[in-house]
Amino acid sequence: MKKSIILFFLLLSFMVYSQPQMPTYRQVMTEFFSTYEYERDYEKDIQFAKKKDGWYIQLINRYKEDKIIQDVLFWSNKEGKFIPRNELYEKKSSEESTDDAIYRYTSATNGDFESYNYERCIYYGYEGWDVDLINDFKDVTSRPDTLLEGLARAYAFHAERYLWYGFGGKPYDDDSLKKILGKIELPTTNRLNAFISNIEAGIALYKELFDRNPAYRMRVGNAKIKFQNEQFHIFQQLMIAGYDKESLAYLKKIEPDSLFKQIGYNYLNACAPNSVLITFGDNDTYPLWYVQAIEGFREDVTVINYSLMGFAPYIDMLKRKQLLKFSAPKKFYGSRDFDYSLYRQPLPSKTQNLTIQQLLDIIHTKKYPEKTYDNELIPSYPAKNIIWKFDPVQLKKIQPQPGLAESIDLELSSYLTSSDLMALDITLNNYYSRPVYFTSPTTILNNQYLQKEGILFRFLPVAENKQRTTDELYINKSIAYISKFYKPLFSRTIGKEVFYAESLDGSHTDLFARIISWYLDNNKETVAKNWAVKYLSSFGKLPIPPNYSNIAMAKLLLQTALLKEAKLMMEGYATHFYTYYKNPSPLEIYTSKEGTIQLFESMLKTLTEYKLDSELIKTFIEELRAE
Repeated sequence: MKKSIILFFLLLSFMVYSQPQMPTYRQVMTEFFSTYEYERDYEKDIQFAKKKDGWYIQLINRYKEDKIIQDVLFWSNKEGKFIPRNELYEKKSSEESTDDAIYRYTSATNGDFESYNYERCIYYGYEGWDVDLINDFKDVTSRPDTLLEGLARAYAFHAERYLWYGFGGKPYDDDSLKKILGKIELPTTNRLNAFISNIEAGIALYKELFDRNPAYRMRVGNAKIKFQNEQFHIFQQLMIAGYDKESLAYLKKIEPDSLFKQIGYNYLNACAPNSVLITFGDNDTYPLWYVQAIEGFREDVTVINYSLMGFAPYIDMLKRKQLLKFSAPKKFYGSRDFDYSLYRQPLPSKTQNLTIQQLLDIIHTKKYPEKTYDNELIPSYPAKNIIWKFDPVQLKKIQPQPGLAESIDLELSSYLTSSDLMALDITLNNYYSRPVYFTSPTTILNNQYLQKEGILFRFLPVAENKQRTTDELYINKSIAYISKFYKPLFSRTIGKEVFYAESLDGSHTDLFARIISWYLDNNKETVAKNWAVKYLSSFGKLPIPPNYSNIAMAKLLLQTALLKEAKLMMEGYATHFYTYYKNPSPLEIYTSKEGTIQLFESMLKTLTEYKLDSELIKTFIEELRAE
């Protein structure tokens, strides 16, 4: 009996990997968008599904919770070819390039993230993909790296079925533990145990992957930081569910390295006392939580996550623990009204500007209900132009510096997400008592009012005509921060060392670029050059990581007469960009040929302004045009 089971799984593994090579997600999109005319229609939109027998095109109604209208085979594994589907869409007749059509589609559908999942998961993009992947491969013994990662991701997705369906999806069976919870309904202990069991199954796979291949790269880093983040995810969910003792005990099990903890020190050291710090991802959130909870470091700072601010149970936890102030009532964030709000075009005679408090009150009370496609009533707001007024006496108490305005103007988009709304709410209700920082700029607040302070962005109502004065204050603070607290961290893979997200490279470059730029603007070229040299030397023997911010820094190096270094930086980034354009990777953002050519031409133009040339970049341009 045991032999027959082993033979079955060996045969299954052989069947999976001996079938015709499935095209990649990029190849599937290329086939579709080069053949068919596509205009986004929310009643009949498309998504791609990677199943056992091939690639499918699904027509879905996004207004009705992505209800599937049609589900048809587009690439057949059995036949090894694409199947024409002229009944779904008209043949392409426009002059839009395939690259541009793909870019338009992926930009509207979180395409970079989805591309990654399609590449790393053998099944993906349809309801139940996680169940199929787990059932088919959990007992297979010979698994390549990508299958290990895909299976780990399936366990993580499956784990969410026991909580709040954070990754989407619907119950696929009658298991009461997978019944969808209410907006702020807390999971039972049994549900949490099932969640943890699935996450830990994924963690074991990531550990196996790391031991086998420490340099295996993922979106967040290598497998070590991935399984570490999954452990933090368990801590996070226990914390949100109110299991404080259990969440802390789980946090103590995690053994992060010193570099991981240094991320937390870098961010927290940039905060003024008693601050609110709003983060965005795993790598700028988990290290901060760890050094606060385990090492007692900078516990005066309240760290909250922007993405989680759109998650009602998280908001309920913040209120329950009284971690900070906000005005959203439980009746509001505990209902569907919290999901999003729309701009509602008012009658011409009713056009008005709103104060920030009026905006929040209108949305919280659903003063202007707007009917959606499925006849749901959601909150709307009658004005995009928002006035934020400040008390000058209060302002002086919290930030005694010149150049602060008594009011600022914000322009909203056509809709507000729940995270956007809570960012406004939290900033408004804490500003006079606690400085509010962000680890990255946010579109809901104008960049003019997010002043750089170290590696953070602090909300300040800066008057437009006082920007120069304010910049000087913050440049001095950044210099003091670098000398006293800051320890550079870069993305890299050396042996079993953790590979960190590229966002750290960008923040490091931006920190120095602002200082160099300030001195250049104030005609202090020698000081600017000294800082440029400090930036270059900060990498030590490590190569400068390729990052889009390299282009802006190279321009500053040119202005400080570091011509050779600037050219090398430009060519290094051009080589990186050209390589991943020619060899598309789910780890990189999608780029079109025309966009790549334009980028290279811009880089070449910048070099020629300083009487420099680059045969390398010219060659890249010529090869792209010859395609």
